Amino acid sequence: MEAQKAANKAESAKVQAEVQALRERERAAETRAAEVAAEVSRLQAEQKEKEEAERAQAEVVRRLAGEMAVKEERTRQMEAEVERLMAEKDRAGGSAEERGKEVEQLRREVQEVSKAKLDREGEVESMRREMEDVKKREATQMSIITRLKKEQSERDKKDKVLKDATEEASVQRGKVEEQLASTLLEMEALREAKAARADALSDAPERQKKVVLSPTEQAAFTAARHGRDEELSGLLESVHVNALNDAGNTLLITAAQNNQQKVVKELHNRGADLNSQNRLGQTALHFAFAFGYTELGKWLVKKGAATSLKNSSGMTCYEGLSPQQPAMPFVQRYVK
Repeated sequence: MEAQKAANKAESAKVQAEVQALRERERAAETRAAEVAAEVSRLQAEQKEKEEAERAQAEVVRRLAGEMAVKEERTRQMEAEVERLMAEKDRAGGSAEERGKEVEQLRREVQEVSKAKLDREGEVESMRREMEDVKKREATQMSIITRLKKEQSERDKKDKVLKDATEEASVQRGKVEEQLASTLLEMEALREAKAARADALSDAPERQKKVVLSPTEQAAFTAARHGRDEELSGLLESVHVNALNDAGNTLLITAAQNNQQKVVKELHNRGADLNSQNRLGQTALHFAFAFGYTELGKWLVKKGAATSLKNSSGMTCYEGLSPQQPAMPFVQRYVK
């Protein structure tokens, strides 16, 4: 046991000695590092001093070179001054002929200056005349522009008068066409009234019956007549699409009498009969071709409206409503 303790103690002393040796080596290494750093700093300082000395020497060299250049320049100036003084001395001792030449040269220079002055004055005068010409041309151009503006204004006035006259003629034409259509409708109404009176005298019971429209049906016929398609669309929820008025006209015939193409198309889409005939046997096509509504008539034919149906006068749609009221002569050729 004692031996073990002694061995442990010896081992511990050995470890402590090794640790101490390591510490000594670390201190020595740190000392050496400090010495190296000091040596590096010293060398850097010496290098810096050397560079400073070199810069100072270079500055001295540059200063000396500058002083040398100044001295050389001063020498050249002194030599030039000596040459000038010698030349003046030579000129002072020259002949009167040389001075005469100098005077003649001066006179020629004065003449050249005078000539150049006259040339400049001539150029100025020429430029002044050109400016006057330019002003005259500008005045002429302004006069032309003013005249053109006046003519354009007069043309604009004439165009406005012509446009107003054209618009007025168009309005008058529209009024005439409306009056013609109204007259044709009145004639048709008279014929229908005549037929109704003839029916009233007939013994047939069905001919004596008068059609009584409800307020909703009356509103539907009014909407069809005046082209109020949205209003009519709502009324058709409670009014039959092929409802008849007292003259036997359907809503579609009423719309065709007034060239309400949008209403006619809406009624057709809802299933209205294109070939329905009123009490005089007139169809929508009869009215379209008699009143000159060729586009509407062409559309009806395209959608299947019959052109062979005859009215009470024995006339087809291409022939007219009656002998007194024939169809437009060109409609059949236009449609076909």
